[in-house]
Amino acid sequence: IYLMNQNISYCFAEPVIIYKNLKIDNNLLLKELETINLFVKIDKQQDSKYFYILDKISSGEKIKKIFNNCFKDAFDKLGYSTNFKIYTSWVTQTKPKTSGGDFHVHSNFWYSGVYYPKITNKLFITFKRPLEYIIQPHIKNYNMFNSLTMDYEIKEHCFIIFPSYLKHTIGFNSSNEDRISIAVNVNPVGYVGSNDSEFKY
Repeated sequence: IYLMNQNISYCFAEPVIIYKNLKIDNNLLLKELETINLFVKIDKQQDSKYFYILDKISSGEKIKKIFNNCFKDAFDKLGYSTNFKIYTSWVTQTKPKTSGGDFHVHSNFWYSGVYYPKITNKLFITFKRPLEYIIQPHIKNYNMFNSLTMDYEIKEHCFIIFPSYLKHTIGFNSSNEDRISIAVNVNPVGYVGSNDSEFKY
């Protein structure tokens, strides 16, 4: 049987960028977080009461600058020239032997980032395909074209950036210690779009 030459191309893509070995003093950061009455219980985990946590700790501005540099580099690589700003920032504490919660998005924001100053076991963040397939044939090899979810391994000092509309969840904390993460949300600053779709953030 004669088969024509073919080439599979990437029509669209969902970007996930991981920055490793950020120069953040995790010991200092964790000590600062301990001095604040941070957490309220939400289902199986605890989220911080404050959603501008980087504005409340002394090392917050330095950490913001590091995160900003990561976002700037990521947006440059993705081909964007839009100015941006980190708005909300909060802490999540996942207790031992509990899951990281259900799949969720970060509404009303453009991009999100999560930093992990304390991981005591192997950890994955799982993303779900934005539009699920209506027809789901049997699969012999899972790949980016046919998978409904994708797992990314995360380690300490890692900062992961992704579009805020991507549904995601964090894996089970199988260790005997709390797992701590800091999340931030980003929106553009100034004008976006053009003509009748122009909007100023």
